[in-house]
Amino acid sequence: MKRKPRSSVPHYTYRRSKDAGEKVIYKRILIVVLATMILGVVVWFWGTSFINLLGFLAKPEEPVQTQPALNLPVTKPSLDPLPESTNSKKINIEGRTSGGHEVTLESSADVLKTTSESNGSFSFDGVTLKKGLNLIKVYVLDSSGNKLEESLVITLDNTPPSLEISQPKNGQTFTSKTKQIEVVGVTEADAEVFINDLQAIVNPNGQFTFNYPAKKGTLSLEIKATDKAGNTKKTTVTITISAK
Repeated sequence: MKRKPRSSVPHYTYRRSKDAGEKVIYKRILIVVLATMILGVVVWFWGTSFINLLGFLAKPEEPVQTQPALNLPVTKPSLDPLPESTNSKKINIEGRTSGGHEVTLESSADVLKTTSESNGSFSFDGVTLKKGLNLIKVYVLDSSGNKLEESLVITLDNTPPSLEISQPKNGQTFTSKTKQIEVVGVTEADAEVFINDLQAIVNPNGQFTFNYPAKKGTLSLEIKATDKAGNTKKTTVTITISAK
């Protein structure tokens, strides 16, 4: 049995394959050299900032620690002082409690709501009063729904106080030797009395006596009583001090 003659591989084919392999190697070396140069330039201009950036990107994300929410107790409302009586039909009520809570006001005429400021302050403007005693309640609710309440009582009084002068009499004449005029009268208990802007002392029964300096000629005495609500009543007594 005869074998077919083996065809020989041309020498130029082997040479071409070898040249192609070398070109691939040179390309890879060139890419590595270029990448190294670029990296060197970047590090040269950016310095440590670039290195820190690489470190930050490679750093694993740390879990965020959250602080537990504080469940602070709600503060009972406190109210700014108000007079026991007033002659105003509407008043403003201010106070303080925990910040950011709903505050409710209840009275015989109104039910009002507001929200306290971040510092806990709150106000209700134009609260309506009825004549006589007014009970006003202000409250907040705690986390369990319980009422934390503060209250006050204020009286609406727009009636002027009584005022009677028993001495001196209007039109009365005094001798020239008179040095003082004794003014005697009665008004409401706890009222204030002024005689020509000079204050007289009122006793618990509303009675008062005041010695007013006398001068010759005609003397006009304006007597004014003011009650705790701010209502006033005036009366004028005119007398004469003889020149002789």
